[in-house]
Amino acid sequence: MRRPVLALSLAALAVGLLSASPRLDAQGDARIRVQLVPRCNIVTLTVTEDDRGLWVVGSDDHCGLGRPTPLSGRAQRFADGGLRIALYLHDGGQMQFVSLELDRSARAGTWRDAAGRAGMATPPSPSARPSPPRDARSTTGSRRAHAAAVGVSRSFAFVPTAPANDSVSSSFFPRSVCLHGRELLGIENSEFICSDVVTPAPRGASDIALGSDGNPVFVGPGVGASGVVLTHCGNPACSAGNTEVAVSTTATGGRIAVGIDGLPLVAMVSAGAVTVIKCGDLQCTNGLESTLSPSGSVSSLAIGSDGLPLLLGSSAGLVRLVHCGDAACLSGNTTVDLQLQDATVFEPDLAIAPNGLPVIAFRYDVPLPYPQVEDGVRLYFCADLACSTGSTSGPVLSNTASLNNKFCCGLSLAIGIDGLPIVASHRMFWGLWTAHCNDGTCGSSANVNAVDDWTLPGINVHLLIGARGVPVMSHHGGNDWKLKVTECRDTACTGYHHPTRTLDISAIAGPNLLGSEGLPILVGGGTVVACGTKGCQPPATSVGPPVPGPMSVPTPAAQVPGGQSTAPATPRR
Repeated sequence: MRRPVLALSLAALAVGLLSASPRLDAQGDARIRVQLVPRCNIVTLTVTEDDRGLWVVGSDDHCGLGRPTPLSGRAQRFADGGLRIALYLHDGGQMQFVSLELDRSARAGTWRDAAGRAGMATPPSPSARPSPPRDARSTTGSRRAHAAAVGVSRSFAFVPTAPANDSVSSSFFPRSVCLHGRELLGIENSEFICSDVVTPAPRGASDIALGSDGNPVFVGPGVGASGVVLTHCGNPACSAGNTEVAVSTTATGGRIAVGIDGLPLVAMVSAGAVTVIKCGDLQCTNGLESTLSPSGSVSSLAIGSDGLPLLLGSSAGLVRLVHCGDAACLSGNTTVDLQLQDATVFEPDLAIAPNGLPVIAFRYDVPLPYPQVEDGVRLYFCADLACSTGSTSGPVLSNTASLNNKFCCGLSLAIGIDGLPIVASHRMFWGLWTAHCNDGTCGSSANVNAVDDWTLPGINVHLLIGARGVPVMSHHGGNDWKLKVTECRDTACTGYHHPTRTLDISAIAGPNLLGSEGLPILVGGGTVVACGTKGCQPPATSVGPPVPGPMSVPTPAAQVPGGQSTAPATPRR
């Protein structure tokens, strides 16, 4: 049985600054929060105890940039009540290590990493918090590209090497690395391989977003495909505590985004009109409703670089973009109908470029005498936030081979960590294809690749930029007609990190996102898959779980000029 051993809640932590420090005991929440000075990292740790000792889990906030990185490790208690903690993390490249020694208050002490760099561990002080290193800052204006870039960056306080005497096969890994019902399958290339969590979803999903609490929220059809229901997941893997609220009993479709205030915005079509509900809480138990357009559809919803919603859809054969005048789309909205040559009105998609302006992906189909054919995908680059003017790229994906090889089904657009657009779409009887632009406006030819190949045409594709900084796609179709997932090996998707994986789930591919744990969340018809690896892929080879054994808390040698090492200090007893 595990029990908490540290009586430090965040409230007690604040009070303790002005009073005597509480002694570590077995009461209250087990929480430690310190800043690794002179670095800007703040680590938040929870310590629990069982019959084999003290276990540590937590996160490093990366100086407030991007998503926190999970930490895990072991602790030893000194006779005077202090703690020595050995922390391990995996940042997408290699294992990293840092050692903490804290006094009995668990608010102050020292830290040292595997390279011998050291400093003080102190209570976080936001007003005096140093800036992150210059090379760790984003150089692009795109929030989407920025978030992806910092999500795979190295931790500022740690180095990408583990000490030579690190006992990687220690038994704490199964308890602290794989969360929310996942099981540890092993370690491959210094990456933890955890099992997926597959949860029956009470509804299908048409769109998904990451809530401000780190848990996914998604929208989909209600009972009997009537109305729109918002599901708020109870944890980052959607494996427990999910709640449902019917935001409409008559609407269809449904797109969702989370505003800069941290609350969801839902767009849908009700009685033929495009309507928006701005939720008053994460579960959307209340909110404000507005009507944006008397007719049309909503295929994509995003929050623009000005913090205001953008809705993309179609009406009367035109691609329509609505730029809201406020966070709830109640007033000041502008609507632009784009007359894009030879455009089809099905499934246009929207992303925000590094310059902060919208980019639209759309399919085109040139009318030609039978049996000639020309169709594919182009991009439209808006010249302002409302997209009142802009320019169309040349063909990004193009088919002139055969009517049987049309780009027909599913279209997804994302901005890579290189700041360049990448699109994915199915071809009839020719599998799934991607195209990565070679410059910011796709003025030069795009890098085109076949991602998966099958005989039957596929439907639906959803593309995200994964924690490794490369595209990950969930898609559906092929001869086995099941949910598939593909992780590219590079930003341009010139090949695969793993071959396409077919999950044993007969579900049409729904939306996906990169969860707060840095792992993909896939939603199919009636199923949520919380992946256990960054590419949602099984290990390339059979990997056994770590062998339980005694935990040693290593003390890395400190590096000194000249490449020699000094002996570590003898730990307190």
